[in-house]
Amino acid sequence: MTHVLQEVKKKVKTGMAVSKPLLHENSEMFSCPICSETFKSPKILPCLHTFCEPCIHEFILSIGRKKDNKISEFACPICRTVVIPLNPGESIDKWTSKLQDNATIATMIALSTGDKTQECHACKRSNEKSDATFWCKICEEALCEKCNQMHSRMKLSYTHAVVNIEEYSQSTNGIDLNGISKQCYMHPPKEREIFCLRHRETCCVLCLSTHHQECSSLKSVEDVLREENNYEAIQDTLEKVKSATIKLLKEKEHHKSTFISNTETVEEEAATFKEKIKCNIDNLIELFKKQLHILAMNRTLT
Repeated sequence: MTHVLQEVKKKVKTGMAVSKPLLHENSEMFSCPICSETFKSPKILPCLHTFCEPCIHEFILSIGRKKDNKISEFACPICRTVVIPLNPGESIDKWTSKLQDNATIATMIALSTGDKTQECHACKRSNEKSDATFWCKICEEALCEKCNQMHSRMKLSYTHAVVNIEEYSQSTNGIDLNGISKQCYMHPPKEREIFCLRHRETCCVLCLSTHHQECSSLKSVEDVLREENNYEAIQDTLEKVKSATIKLLKEKEHHKSTFISNTETVEEEAATFKEKIKCNIDNLIELFKKQLHILAMNRTLT
């Protein structure tokens, strides 16, 4: 999915529209790994894997049923990264609703199907329904008029960059350029600045003291992204080396075939030359025998 988001980001930066074929060509990237259908209310885990809300909900419940609902965490169905819910003591039936929405994927799917309307995410959490008219770039959430007013008054969000959702949709096709929210879902509004290699997940500085105390393989997200770019450069170089090697092998095979062909030709020519020499020698011997016979007869007559 990463390469699709990167492609979207490139198109947006250059002012190009995100076309529907881009989404349709990569439809498998927008399919839930559990049900293999297009995401429904996509939820993203800390390891960055996304699932339908009903699918991951049923997955969590199935784990709970096996252990008489005595669980305080669950593992990602894909990479087995351990996920600790916001409130482990809460009923597991409520865990899924507290998982972070993947607003970006939801918006991309909506755009690909031609659905330009967007529900207010804040109202949705309160089981209410209203059309969004604003988009917060920091929270990565769609807001209605009423929720935007509250959002602009809150101490934690009054400085957030909020734009008109229609203007935002026209300029960027409604897709956030960050691809996935930077905020830590366990400690908002802290940003996920650290990547744990052991658990293969991003986290904030507060997560270090609560869930990653024994983890030693930690890197900044910035360093990981830089290494990813270096990896892509190395991959590009390896592809060039591979192409050059294949070319050399083909040339070697061609030279080998040519050599074998030339060898066979030389052998045939040598055999022909040998036959000619043998034939000439045989003729000379026959001629010598005849002359010798004539000479012997002449001596007998005299």
